[in-house]
Amino acid sequence: MECPKCGADMQVRTNRSNGDRFWGCSEFPDCRGTQPLAGSSSTGRNRPTDPDANPQLEICTDRLPKTLSPSRAVDFLQCPRKFYEKVVTRRVVFQATEASLRGTLTHHALEHIFDHPASKRTPANAVPYVRSHWDEISGRREQVKVANFSGARIESMLDEAEGLVREWFSMEDPSTMEPESRELEVAATLERAPMRGFIDRLDHIGTTTSGIPRYRIIDYKTGKLPQDRFLDQTLFPIHIYAAAIEASRQASVDEVQLLYIGKGNVTRSIDRATNQATATRFAGIWGDITTAAETGRFPCKTSPLCDWCDAKPFCPAWGGG
Repeated sequence: MECPKCGADMQVRTNRSNGDRFWGCSEFPDCRGTQPLAGSSSTGRNRPTDPDANPQLEICTDRLPKTLSPSRAVDFLQCPRKFYEKVVTRRVVFQATEASLRGTLTHHALEHIFDHPASKRTPANAVPYVRSHWDEISGRREQVKVANFSGARIESMLDEAEGLVREWFSMEDPSTMEPESRELEVAATLERAPMRGFIDRLDHIGTTTSGIPRYRIIDYKTGKLPQDRFLDQTLFPIHIYAAAIEASRQASVDEVQLLYIGKGNVTRSIDRATNQATATRFAGIWGDITTAAETGRFPCKTSPLCDWCDAKPFCPAWGGG
């Protein structure tokens, strides 16, 4: 069975809160697609008690973030209540998973291989960054859950991250590239909406006839390629970064690329009209967040993804609050 969200294989999983079984995406937590399992027991506890819950909350404009990242914008689109619990109340505390840490370790290696001169940008010099970075971060609070896994499980995670780093070299040759920036912090105002986030890699790809620098934005991915019908929503965050680069400097972002390591890439040519439309959409999301804070209304949006949501224990749609 294919995941309806990303197209990856599905696996039978068990809901930890009620014991019901269901189909869950094998790429969890990178993808949180689910499907009901035919013939599974139905206790009723896996159904929201109030799927349209939208209780009156306190006015919280003073607790909104000063800026909005693309990932938090997507959170609000998926479910305003999830955004509220993650960003306003902060009752949802991030805990790293094997998948997220595998991505973090891989990203770190691909960032720092460019610290070497071109002739030294080899797998032999990139792979050691995986374990050295794990040694640096394994004691942090958000990594504790994974750090307490068995040695064999951690070793498997590290091996997989090292494998991803090696696979990247079959897709790109870093000895021929000089990125403009790596892990670039971007801050911009998109139609009065304050945006802030980080870009994996910014490549200079030429200049326009008027001398304006042209760029490509690269976003590394360690999951599976999305199906075509999910591409627009998958590309939305990187389009926000493109709009932000053009808003924050005299530049033209002509191309964005999601680089799925070992799988392939999704590359799109874009223009100023595309970036302007993205800026307008992002500003609309910020406006909706502001209105929600001013009115104290962050409605729940229930879906099969709720079973994977860290905010579920606090969600009134599921009896929380």
